[in-house]
Amino acid sequence: VNAQLTDCLVAHWPLDEINGETTPDVVSGYDMTADNLTADNVVEGKYGNAISFSNAEQTLLWRKNEEGDDLPANQHDSFTISFWSKIQGNGQNDLRVFSESNTQGNNSPLFNIGTKNNGSDGTIDIYIRSIGGGPTVGHIFSTAEPFDDEWHHVVFVQNDLERSIYVDGELDDLEIGPKVEGDTAVDATTIGGILRGNASHWVTGLIDDVAIWKRALSADEVSALTSGGIPKGPLPERSFTWDFNDGLPEGSEVAGVS
Repeated sequence: VNAQLTDCLVAHWPLDEINGETTPDVVSGYDMTADNLTADNVVEGKYGNAISFSNAEQTLLWRKNEEGDDLPANQHDSFTISFWSKIQGNGQNDLRVFSESNTQGNNSPLFNIGTKNNGSDGTIDIYIRSIGGGPTVGHIFSTAEPFDDEWHHVVFVQNDLERSIYVDGELDDLEIGPKVEGDTAVDATTIGGILRGNASHWVTGLIDDVAIWKRALSADEVSALTSGGIPKGPLPERSFTWDFNDGLPEGSEVAGVS
């Protein structure tokens, strides 16, 4: 199962660093632009480092996707979104951890995973509007409460338009209406808030190890992802030519041998 986890992996933002004005995607080069974030916002995370977000500082990671990109995730009938977070949802009304939106003047299309709209507890609030031609999904809430100021793993899975959400590797009871086929009309992918004509709905807390697949992960894969994280890709192959005079491949070094 661990070996499968890199199949159809579109983007992985470890959130280990801020390089100037971006944080890197280590899979496809879909680096995120960092608004109001510096190296000072890089803190200890679930895996390596994480990024500390602040509503007061209006912090945001964002990317405007282009035609031909495998982002946004919502262009695919099947996709998976995964992240770790340490967020106190109680008192944070209707703020966004992950979002996809439209930056071209149409504020209606939204795909949001965030804190409860009235900020009364640590449940996940799912709000989806004008993604395809279906009815609005929202505000609906998970049974689990992962936004309790401890590290928790959240995975959203869309499998051939059918939607579900996992918390800490377990399928949540929340029933999410299926996506209707049609134009998603979103072009931006964001972490820590929404970007439309302007940025908004900034969340406060720590977010780590965000990833997107253009397929639906199975329950076993979600469990493996929760327990072990995203496996690193294979090391690049090295080719050697052999010099049979000394028995060592050219390009290799052995201590004490000349």
